[in-house]
Amino acid sequence: MAWVKRWIGDVKYALVVSRFDETDAGTSDYRQPYFIGVKLAVKPYNWFEYGINFVRQQGGPGFSGSTTLQDEIFGGGNTNHSNSIAGIDLRFRIPWLRNTEVYGEYVGEDSATFWPIVESYLAGIYVPCLTSSCRDDLRFEFFWGGITLYTDGKFPRGYTNNNMPPGHSQGGGGTQDFYVRYSHSFSARNVAALEYYHTDRGQEGRVKVDSAGNYDPVNGTLQAMEHKDAGRISWQLPLHGDVDGKLLYGIEKVTNMNLVEGVSRTNQLVLFELRYRY
Repeated sequence: MAWVKRWIGDVKYALVVSRFDETDAGTSDYRQPYFIGVKLAVKPYNWFEYGINFVRQQGGPGFSGSTTLQDEIFGGGNTNHSNSIAGIDLRFRIPWLRNTEVYGEYVGEDSATFWPIVESYLAGIYVPCLTSSCRDDLRFEFFWGGITLYTDGKFPRGYTNNNMPPGHSQGGGGTQDFYVRYSHSFSARNVAALEYYHTDRGQEGRVKVDSAGNYDPVNGTLQAMEHKDAGRISWQLPLHGDVDGKLLYGIEKVTNMNLVEGVSRTNQLVLFELRYRY
């Protein structure tokens, strides 16, 4: 509507309503919640954009007992059958610095404590014209995942679908992650890129465990932290007419996997993609 753009600016919104796959069928932890997601972004000026976001797991099988209206609306209580995450984000564009963008996001997981949210953060910088030719760009991001991000006592598997979080791949549990990406454009359809991640997980909430990883507050040692280094290289290029191809190779090394001392794993990924433009 014209009056919205005149008084508020450009507005973009998205609404997602879905349902997660079932987990722990046949047990007391059986869940299959509905998923609701809302995103609203407002751009009052060419150089500034802000937004709000909200996601929630809601209801489904496996619950017993009634809930209060307050708990069900606001979450974070002891009786509600939901799990919510909400946040705000800001983005600034600097025209005199080759349109470099600086952005950040602040989100909170609902919590039944005095401070009703457990915070997580993301901050980044994107340089679309690293060189005068504008064929090179660079992105750097820092992510901190709060200790309860994507988890909830009423949903034992937390925010997961097929055992994967539908958000940051790093998950929560006191996670600190650094990400950098560089790409070079030979043309609009011919782009090569390099990416690198470094992740530390388990910085908060560490407990004492025995050699098997079981909780042992008396004789155990402090739980190990998980570390991950990962890199990817990709090349997207035109193959024939309106058909583009993409080849990607990635490798990651995980030490103290799942917070267990001495357990390591190496994962590799090869991807080939075909895309037809019509």
